[in-house]
Amino acid sequence: MNYFKYTKTTSNSVIVEGTDVHGVFNKTIVDGTQWFSIKQVEKQINIASRFDNAVLDFFQPLTDAIEDLTEPEVADFAAYTIKPGVEAQEEVLPLQYELDKNSQILRAIEAGLFDLLVWVNDDLVVLQP
Repeated sequence: MNYFKYTKTTSNSVIVEGTDVHGVFNKTIVDGTQWFSIKQVEKQINIASRFDNAVLDFFQPLTDAIEDLTEPEVADFAAYTIKPGVEAQEEVLPLQYELDKNSQILRAIEAGLFDLLVWVNDDLVVLQP
């Protein structure tokens, strides 16, 4: 059975050990700096999103009350709208990283994709899914 795990050290080094699909067991040390940095950014984005949603929920009764106080717009009979416009929104580009080999190894382990990891001599290689 193939299985991999990693253990963080006091530095950003990570001890990776496991058995690949061919039954080969080995250990190696990889640099986890990039992967752990990416995971920290992901964590901060998730926390900020939860905070923003909590703020919106908190103020929702006030925004609903304001909408109730505003008078409805009188439609212009001379204007015929087939499709109403949409308020422009700021474009949000994807936040994407090119993972180095070490980060690919750690990502595969965290995702449980052990079939992608193969020992070649003493080197751990990540196969293309």
